[in-house]
Amino acid sequence: MKKDNKTNYDDIISGKTIWSADGKGKRPEHVAYRESYRATYQGPYTKGKLLAWDGLRSNKPGMVGNDPKRGFLLTMPAGEAVADSYTTRDIASAGHGIDYQPHYQEWTQNKNAHPNLILPGRTALWEGVRFDMLNLGDKLLGTAGAIIQDWMGLDFDTMEKYGNTAKSQYTGGGFVMFNPKAAFSRTARFLGRFQRNRPFNKPVRKGVAGLSVMFARIKGYMKTAVLYIDPDIPHELACHWSEDGKIISFWCDGENILNVREGSVAIPIGIRTRARIRFHMCGFHMDCWQDNGTGGTDVQGAAGHPDIDQVYSIETLKILSNNE
Repeated sequence: MKKDNKTNYDDIISGKTIWSADGKGKRPEHVAYRESYRATYQGPYTKGKLLAWDGLRSNKPGMVGNDPKRGFLLTMPAGEAVADSYTTRDIASAGHGIDYQPHYQEWTQNKNAHPNLILPGRTALWEGVRFDMLNLGDKLLGTAGAIIQDWMGLDFDTMEKYGNTAKSQYTGGGFVMFNPKAAFSRTARFLGRFQRNRPFNKPVRKGVAGLSVMFARIKGYMKTAVLYIDPDIPHELACHWSEDGKIISFWCDGENILNVREGSVAIPIGIRTRARIRFHMCGFHMDCWQDNGTGGTDVQGAAGHPDIDQVYSIETLKILSNNE
């Protein structure tokens, strides 16, 4: 571990804890849960293709479990996902699909506002993360991760009737497990061939899938790296937004994995930003999830249907602030 990386990480995680959730006891009431069982999904990407709407409320609550040692249980059990449906276990520090622009403006006037959001000078910290599912290799069919994400320009009343609006935008990313055959997984592994000096860049052992560490803006850019970690032990993951709002950095077990710098060039996935990295001046929220998909937004025929448990858990979630 490089000394400068260690020093930077110590500074990042020494911030004041302003929001936290411990999954090792009773389910915390201040956590946002989105738990849907074999539902059809209409979300900000689907442009009104499906009439069912599970993005705002659950149709089978209690699917996120709690274990005194492992914390939040986000496992997708074998056989629970079926064709033409969407089953998800989702926990977050903020509700799904919130437009954070007003929150950001309030925060500029009061740095103590909205402690459940990631804003410049704040860090998302996931402790005791267990990606047992990585042991499945090519049989890994779910989608899971620890991410930050930002919604902008959403109008749910309009979207429920007519689908997404042209003004809405999404930016986000983090430590993400996709089906190894998914496009994001293939892209991360391809780029990993050129990232020889990055920590955790070598496979742990044969048959263990990797994580995609990524950050993207829809119709804009994507920056990604591949990360290989031991799925048999817990890990500490962090994402820090610099106080000046110019850099978002991702860390695993104290090692710097990926830095996303405003204005730098990334993989183009659209023309909105011309592949130049641009951050929204509004807050990201903190999210952990497990579903039955491959990272795509159309569940019709695209979802994975695992016949082996996709085991994933996380002990605690925290948001830290270095502004106070």
